[in-house]
Amino acid sequence: MRNVILPLLVALSAGAAAVPATAQPIPVQRWGYDHRDGGGDIYRRLDQIDIRVERGLQRGTITPREARRLRDRMNDIVRLERRYSWNGISPREWQELNRRVAVLQDRFARERWDDDRRFRRW
Repeated sequence: MRNVILPLLVALSAGAAAVPATAQPIPVQRWGYDHRDGGGDIYRRLDQIDIRVERGLQRGTITPREARRLRDRMNDIVRLERRYSWNGISPREWQELNRRVAVLQDRFARERWDDDRRFRRW
């Protein structure tokens, strides 16, 4: 019996050690981009803005209405990128997409510091 249990325990422990390596979490891609395409940078920036919007909502530095407007603008950028990519994105179209993301980042910064609070105690 002892000769059977020891190899079984060794096999189970080796299997248990291998599980965490295969069970690594898959990174969340909020905007559905693929790193192999050219739009990864824009979508990565949109992901960062979305995470910051969510954090601002949790902390109360932006209102739900402001968050909804920012996310609507993010969706507009995604729709525009998909429309542009239908026949290949030209350098001018990339500039336009990057400009829109930069404007969105500036808008987020303004919304964050405009002193609107969800919970005011007056």
